[in-house]
Amino acid sequence: MGQYFQEEIAKPLKLDFHIGLPEEIPDERIAKITMLNPLKALFNINKLPAGMRKVILNVNSPFMKSVTLIKGYDPNDRATWRVEQPSGNGIGTARSAGCLYSILARGGKELKLKVATMKHLTALPQIPMEGYLNQVINIEIRYGMGFMKPDQLFAFADNTKAFSFLEATGSFAFGDPKHQIGYAYFTNKKGYYGINDPREKSLREAMYRCI
Repeated sequence: MGQYFQEEIAKPLKLDFHIGLPEEIPDERIAKITMLNPLKALFNINKLPAGMRKVILNVNSPFMKSVTLIKGYDPNDRATWRVEQPSGNGIGTARSAGCLYSILARGGKELKLKVATMKHLTALPQIPMEGYLNQVINIEIRYGMGFMKPDQLFAFADNTKAFSFLEATGSFAFGDPKHQIGYAYFTNKKGYYGINDPREKSLREAMYRCI
């Protein structure tokens, strides 16, 4: 996946983004992740959506099992950065992520995407047979073509054509075809909010006020 992303997307678009960090990029270019303080996280638990609070307080929940670090795992270690893990190990600049979402928001011509593909990407997602409730984080999330879509809990855009992906630290990026905007906010310090982190939300709302 990392090789495909580099050859078909990153290099043609001149993006500084990788899935599996190559050796030629020096350590000093990589921002280190500041993990949550468990005690502070407990005191800030009310900032999370109610559904997430419930599963976090259950040590046997799928959510807690999914976020428990594997013994020896270090998010700030070169060995971790090398891993081609598309779901959680993309390393790059916010500028590059915003650029990619901007290209998608404008129709994806640089990637030679078909009109039919963009229609699927911007369409309302089909309702799953058992509803939108995410069984791991215990809140409703709408997904379409692998991307998050705006909903009442996380209305990151003023239209349903927008598509996004939320990162674990509070980083967030999305594309908005209505306004033809690509947006990305990256932080290396994990937040306590789950969604609508005020660090990111204030910037996003300021951007929309500007347009």
